[in-house]
Amino acid sequence: MLTSAEKAVFVLACLASLAFAARGAQRIKRIIRRGGGKFMPQDIFPRLGDTIYKTLTQTTVFRSRRLPSLFHALVAWAFMYYLVVNIGDGLQGLLPNFVFLGRGLVGDVYRLLADLLSVAALAGMSALLVRRFVRPPAEFNIRDKTLLHSNARRGIRRDSAIVGGFILLHVGARFAGESFHIAVGGPDGWRPFASAVSWLWAGWGADSLAVAQHLAWWLALGLILAFIPYFPRTKHIHVFFAPLNFLLKPERETPGVIDALDLNDSRYGAVRLEDLSWPQIMDAFACIMCNRCQDACPAYAAGTVLSPASLEINKRYQINHEGAAIAEGRTSRQTLLEFAIPTDAVWACTSCAACVEICPVGNEPLRDILDIRRHLTLDEGCVPRKSAEAMRNVAILGNPWGGNPADRLAWAEGLNVRLMRDAKEVDVLYWIGCSAAYDARNRNIARAMARLLQKAGVDFAILGDEEACTGDPARRMGDEALFQKMARRNTETLSRYSFNRLLTHCPHCYNAFRNEYPALTEIGDWRFEVGSLKFVAVHHTQLLNELVQSGRLKPTREAKEVITFHDSCYLGRYNGEFDAPRAVLAALPGVELREMSRSRRGGFCCGGGGGGMWVDVPAERRVTDVRLEEALSLKPNIVASACPFCMTMFEGSALKGDLKVKDVAELLEEAL
Repeated sequence: MLTSAEKAVFVLACLASLAFAARGAQRIKRIIRRGGGKFMPQDIFPRLGDTIYKTLTQTTVFRSRRLPSLFHALVAWAFMYYLVVNIGDGLQGLLPNFVFLGRGLVGDVYRLLADLLSVAALAGMSALLVRRFVRPPAEFNIRDKTLLHSNARRGIRRDSAIVGGFILLHVGARFAGESFHIAVGGPDGWRPFASAVSWLWAGWGADSLAVAQHLAWWLALGLILAFIPYFPRTKHIHVFFAPLNFLLKPERETPGVIDALDLNDSRYGAVRLEDLSWPQIMDAFACIMCNRCQDACPAYAAGTVLSPASLEINKRYQINHEGAAIAEGRTSRQTLLEFAIPTDAVWACTSCAACVEICPVGNEPLRDILDIRRHLTLDEGCVPRKSAEAMRNVAILGNPWGGNPADRLAWAEGLNVRLMRDAKEVDVLYWIGCSAAYDARNRNIARAMARLLQKAGVDFAILGDEEACTGDPARRMGDEALFQKMARRNTETLSRYSFNRLLTHCPHCYNAFRNEYPALTEIGDWRFEVGSLKFVAVHHTQLLNELVQSGRLKPTREAKEVITFHDSCYLGRYNGEFDAPRAVLAALPGVELREMSRSRRGGFCCGGGGGGMWVDVPAERRVTDVRLEEALSLKPNIVASACPFCMTMFEGSALKGDLKVKDVAELLEEAL
């Protein structure tokens, strides 16, 4: 198809484009490798199938915004297919009389898919551009008070316009070229849309159609060659880094899991971009800048300055700004607190992991925030006053509430509950947690749970004053040293006794025992003998459901109540337990369950996690009130909870009014 001169120009253009692209790719690689942590991809081949599945089906994209996600999928599917189409078109231009994949059935199916996906890409991109520039939704906005790189607000729109225009011109030119071919050779049933358009050129002569074919070919392929060097600097590089995220990022037991620190290090957490791990830096390249994490963020909904989207966007624009210096190994000029996220935003995070759950490309902005907290707490000693007081209480008194350790057993007065120091060996060790030990409202949960266990004949005991905080609040507020101290203390206590299951009604304690203590094996000079403790961590709703299903607890008292259940982030999103509490509630006679729109994996935080119980940051409203408004819209009599933190936050809301907030255990006991 091409003349000799055109072939020479095309080959030189390909070499130049690929050389620039290789230079950009090498720069990105060096930037990512500046991050900490060993590059040790886990189980690449088993994960390859999952990566291909997620990429081809776009399942992670379809988690929200279904219609825009469909438009995006149409473009994405066409983009993937066009990786083959562009190679085929290039070969057909270079090789005389060459037909890519031949004229048989394989070639016909290939051309049919190219025809269909070309139209799909044009329709999808047109819809996305209208959505971006003509009728932009509020979800594209980031509040003015939220820190956002000076180039980002204009840059995101500019990149969207450039890439959108490129796709329309590239695919449109290629589609037009196909219609010119058909105008010469006659309609082709395997290219129905191009055939339908070809009648527009019915009056053109052979020479005009030949020139049009050349122009369409050069416009389609030339745009690709011009775009490739620009591509690595745009957000649209996510089309490559999203699959790489799925394939290479370390697998996590839970979305909010935290890596243990070696306390012998000279510095902790993250100060600058290069202090982050390599997967965290790669997140900046994978980010699609869709703001879905911002939509899901309870702190942003409450009007704080935190936006997980702006954090990732700021990282990417800062990389664009000084990427050459970072790639060369120089220290970045600004700290993360200066360009990526302000201090108030760092402390506004509730560690709910909604941002991690919703991200279509597998980014983890929560990990960045927790690493920055570690620096603030351990290196700078810069901690909100109430948080510092809570951690001091944990260190001295063994609980963040400041309660006397001798009063840990006060909740059980008159219940005749056995102590582990007397029993030595039981089936179930009931871990009460600090909240139920010292908070008057949450003591009722522990009392109800103890009575239920006794009624069901469960062989259980408690630690009493031997129990201490698991350290979860300290870890989430950045004090890894205190967390490890409490973990060591508690594992030494537990190792003195024999039991099969460790029961707790606090999801934060449950997560610590189920996921975080077992991860502490050998760190620095400390060795945690957690592996020798053979027990299963159980949340109280799981055990209650087991007791109800086995008939050991039989709820028979009918209650005409309308109940909506609030998912605890640490029970639900962190540990995947959604069914057990609902099964217990469903077993209560006369109860009508109404589900909130944001529930299960899409549940909305109460505001108490991540140290939120002890942190006050400037906000337009409380996270708790946002959640209670959603609950109240269902007109329930009762909001059911399975977490003492959620209970405390809801009970303290001015919106609560006459609404009752009760734990699942309390509701079950009332129904017996």
